[in-house]
Amino acid sequence: MGKNTGHSIIIDPFLSSVTTLEPRLNPEKDDAAIIAFFLSKDKDDFDFDDYKEKPLFARALKKLGPLSVDEMYEFEPALSIGGMPKLENLAKVKMIEYLDLLSQFGSIEITHLDISRHVGI
Repeated sequence: MGKNTGHSIIIDPFLSSVTTLEPRLNPEKDDAAIIAFFLSKDKDDFDFDDYKEKPLFARALKKLGPLSVDEMYEFEPALSIGGMPKLENLAKVKMIEYLDLLSQFGSIEITHLDISRHVGI
């Protein structure tokens, strides 16, 4: 979350979606909202499940190794064009180039969420 704007955008390259958030946080309550958010989550909430609904990240890390700051794991073929979320379909790629490639595969779903009522403001 940004100090002035809050958490403003989520880009999901696997599902070709962009979600914008407008939390309208009160600056005096920013820290409490951020702490409450992370305390209510565990690391599994941030993992991506395969087609058998099993978390992928630890297995991807073991198989492909750690990512550099400019890399991401991706599915080949991409999920947006019919690929399957399987460990054997994962590869490590340069993030910017891959996101640019994904943007050419079709339309992107854009959603806007106002979460201010959910963070106790």
